[in-house]
Amino acid sequence: MSATTVSVWCKDSRGDKQTNAGLGAAGHALRTEWTVFKIRQALPNSVFN
Repeated sequence: MSATTVSVWCKDSRGDKQTNAGLGAAGHALRTEWTVFKIRQALPNSVFN
């Protein structure tokens, strides 16, 4: 890489912000699914019938 390429790459943080937002949303979805899974395990089966 040349010095210009590195300079441009370091200044552009839009991709980093979008990546972090995407990973944050994915992490939130996984935590929500895990919570629902654990709650369903804790409740008796008669609640869901």
